[in-house]
Amino acid sequence: MNEGRPLVKRTEIVSSPNQTMKAKILLIALVAFILTGLFPPWLNVLDVPYRAHQRTPAGHEFIFSPPASKGGAWSIEIDLRILFVEWATLAAITGAVWLVAVKPPWLRDDKANRPQKFIPPTGNPGN
Repeated sequence: MNEGRPLVKRTEIVSSPNQTMKAKILLIALVAFILTGLFPPWLNVLDVPYRAHQRTPAGHEFIFSPPASKGGAWSIEIDLRILFVEWATLAAITGAVWLVAVKPPWLRDDKANRPQKFIPPTGNPGN
């Protein structure tokens, strides 16, 4: 039946420089996002009801080995406000790099994205 011909048509995937730039930007942003999540900012927290409330930064440490607390009534916790600010800043920087490196279609000057004029066929005067 199909001797000598493959059953499935083989297609080659060719990536444009624009696609590889997009992939690189997303990969770098993903790695940075994961690293900021693995090394979050920590807080030393003192919370004694009706007496003392204090929060002091404890630096960035690996998430599975948090820094030691100051002892006593002090505890340690992740500073979620700073972590979310880091992630928002990372998203803003990624978006800015994306717009600069990978121009959206409305900013490009190539002919592939410009509207084309319709030219009717010459053989049929009725159209």
